[in-house]
Amino acid sequence: RDMAPKQYEQVVRSTSLKRIGDPTTDIGSVVAFLIGDDSTYLTGQTLLVDGGAGSFR
Repeated sequence: RDMAPKQYEQVVRSTSLKRIGDPTTDIGSVVAFLIGDDSTYLTGQTLLVDGGAGSFR
């Protein structure tokens, strides 16, 4: 953010959620889900945890 403010704002604007993901709360919670018992029936999926940045518009 501080090193490249223009590029940072451009990334934020192009992301559906309009923010940069936090590694602990956004990514970590997905990892915790995947290694936990709640994901035992999940197979062969690609989970995009990118705030909508990879969404086709």
